[in-house]
Amino acid sequence: MRLTSWLLSSICLLASAAQAEPVLHGGGHCQPTASIITRNYPGASEINDINYLQLPAGKAIEAPGQKVLIEGQVLDDACVPVSNAIVEIWQNDPYGRWILANPEDLADSKPVFDGAGRTSTDNQGVFHFITLFPAASGGMAPNFNIRILAHPLHPFATVLYFANDRHNASDKRFSKLSASARQSVSIRVDDSTDLLKGKITIVLWGKIPYRGY
Repeated sequence: MRLTSWLLSSICLLASAAQAEPVLHGGGHCQPTASIITRNYPGASEINDINYLQLPAGKAIEAPGQKVLIEGQVLDDACVPVSNAIVEIWQNDPYGRWILANPEDLADSKPVFDGAGRTSTDNQGVFHFITLFPAASGGMAPNFNIRILAHPLHPFATVLYFANDRHNASDKRFSKLSASARQSVSIRVDDSTDLLKGKITIVLWGKIPYRGY
């Protein structure tokens, strides 16, 4: 689903927001993002092809909650952008519930939040999602689950957290990570406006083969 024009200007502002940068090594090598076991994956067939989870197709009113605009970039471990990768996210809602919008929800006139979405990366490896800030629940800090399919690399999945969130210290999975691993899965957030804007760089293991023309 394409982003509406009034949101495109907000996306451009993300270029100035702080970002979790990959750790660069000699010879053009990026340190891969830490892999964390995800939970509650709904299955590929249950995820709608949308990147605007707060306002699924056919809805006129956004679901209530704190809007978050996420911009990510996918790289291989040679720091090369990965284009045409399939990116899926799924999360709980602002009340801690794991809910997916079904066909009946989407046909109804009432606002609905879809707890999962799917998009793809552009030729610079960039993707976007507009969603709602997830609740801290079950001893876990606010987070998103993410899965990336980038043939011929192996599928990758991890959990993304929000940098400097006060709940991170009490999240057992996050606390057990090394400092570099925590940085690699932390979304840097610009909260200077009502619209939260976050950036994250995700580095996959392996290298995308050079594509000749």
